[in-house]
Amino acid sequence: MASEVRVFHDHPRCAAQIAEGLHHYADTNHDIVFVCIGSTRCIGDAVGPFVGTYLMESGVPNVYGTLDDPVHATNLVEKLCSVRANHPRAFIVAVDACLGLTTSVGEIQMVVGSLRPGIGVGNDLPAVGDVAIGAIVNVQGLASFLILQNTNLSLVVRMAKQISEGINLWLSGACKQVAASQNEVNTCASES
Repeated sequence: MASEVRVFHDHPRCAAQIAEGLHHYADTNHDIVFVCIGSTRCIGDAVGPFVGTYLMESGVPNVYGTLDDPVHATNLVEKLCSVRANHPRAFIVAVDACLGLTTSVGEIQMVVGSLRPGIGVGNDLPAVGDVAIGAIVNVQGLASFLILQNTNLSLVVRMAKQISEGINLWLSGACKQVAASQNEVNTCASES
């Protein structure tokens, strides 16, 4: 599997592809921590807090960043210190919204490595994550903050639901069953 997953939020297997990517990339020998970054005061930047809230509502532990307690530019360093203190050897999955090309709006991207929150709006913040999940919510432009403010809330919510569903699939072990059944289908197809 490539070290990157790219899937549009409306793809029928979006959540499954996120789960499969996490299955391949994540180090489950350590605490898994989810750092869901974003502001609830800016529609386009709220993907992370929505994901964090959905994860907490489904009983996922070690979630930082929700609608009620977001992780954003002004408290990111403090929250990362808390993560390191409470989970010194954690494997961190970072989730954030981002801006991109017109053709990429609605795409969820997962990469091995960290993300740089706030870079699209000119913030210089520390890198976060061992795996990064980015939701491209709108087009990169000169007035990035205004673009984020004018992002479709429905898109933000749909993307957040797909990401949280993918994480829950992975945590439940369902992605192993999906991968196993996919291998069976591939084996049967090659035997025909």
